[in-house]
Amino acid sequence: MSLKETTKAVIPGGVVKGEMTAAEGAARLKLSKRHVFRLKAKIRERSADKI
Repeated sequence: MSLKETTKAVIPGGVVKGEMTAAEGAARLKLSKRHVFRLKAKIRERSADKI
């Protein structure tokens, strides 16, 4: 996994955990807030599949 891919996985994880806001995550990833919400939903979906 490249650094960019790792960052793209870690930042939304921080948003899910409440460590940062979607706006902060979007700024760090240079994406829109809406896209961060999509990534956040995907993370929650994958973690629900593991349960």
